[in-house]
Amino acid sequence: MAIWNNPNGPVPGFIQTAHAAGTKVVLTVIMMDSTAGTPNMCSALRRGALTIQRTVSQVVAKGIDGVNIDYESNNTSCTDPSTGAVQSSQSMFTAFIRHLLGLSRIPQRLHVLRLL
Repeated sequence: MAIWNNPNGPVPGFIQTAHAAGTKVVLTVIMMDSTAGTPNMCSALRRGALTIQRTVSQVVAKGIDGVNIDYESNNTSCTDPSTGAVQSSQSMFTAFIRHLLGLSRIPQRLHVLRLL
């Protein structure tokens, strides 16, 4: 994160150089979980709003051209530890993408690389 967030580091120059050459710069958000019950995926999907907020912030701040979402896992049942509510990870991922697509600055820049 220190390199990514450093305004005098290589990232701004990399993005400017790519744009000057007519190349698009895309941020990829990756979450992969192949463990039994996919607890890491469930946790990441429960925190989807925070992921979206931070992703949009970086896309806008750095002038990035798009976002790839690469979340890979088995479809499983996720239980919210605070409420006991159960949802499939696939339905949570769909809600995550719908939320992201609903933001005015992102839809034209979003590419879903792989669904659950």
